[in-house]
Amino acid sequence: MTRDIAITGYLLVPVLGLVLFLLPRRWPDLWVPLSEITGMLWENRAARLTLVLFCWWFGWHFLMDG
Repeated sequence: MTRDIAITGYLLVPVLGLVLFLLPRRWPDLWVPLSEITGMLWENRAARLTLVLFCWWFGWHFLMDG
């Protein structure tokens, strides 16, 4: 059961990425491109620090084996 949930989660991430890539191309007035959002994110020092800390936290709590 847990394995199925993990596999589903891993499959949903690229699908969501593809959707976020294609939606702004189809409806540019309604959706901001993902590249523009990440560009704005990397301009802010606090946002960069938050992202790095979140990645560290996620890796420590969910990806460590043991």
